[in-house]
Amino acid sequence: MVGGQLGLKFFEDKELTKPLEFIHFGTVEAGKSTEKQIWVFNDTKAFYRNLKFTVKGEASAVKEVKIVEYPQGIDPGVARALLLVWNPSKTLRQALEISLLIEGEEIYMSNRDFGITKSE
Repeated sequence: MVGGQLGLKFFEDKELTKPLEFIHFGTVEAGKSTEKQIWVFNDTKAFYRNLKFTVKGEASAVKEVKIVEYPQGIDPGVARALLLVWNPSKTLRQALEISLLIEGEEIYMSNRDFGITKSE
C-alpha cells in the first residue's frame, strides 16, 4: 500500500492521471525480474529533503524487491520517479505484499522575501 506519508501522492503515470493505491507488478515468472516506475508527487507547500524509501513487508518478499532509483528531494508541486525491481525467487509461493516507508525532512519557507544586503 502507498500514499499519505509526508503529504506525498503516488501515480502510475508521469502525467499524474492514474492515482496509485497499491503497487502491482503483474504476473512475473519466477527467476525473472520486472520493473515498476512510480511517480511521487509533492502535493504540499513543503520542500522534502534527504528522503529515504524503504520496502516493508514479509522478509521473504522484501529481499526480492529493490529500490533502484528514488528522489532524494521533491519541491512543492513537483513529481519525481521512483523505480522498483522485483525478482521473485523460485521458492516464493505467495502474492507479493509490500508497503513503502518514506522518511525525510519537511521544510516550510515563509512567503517573505529574504534579500541579502551588503553592510559596509
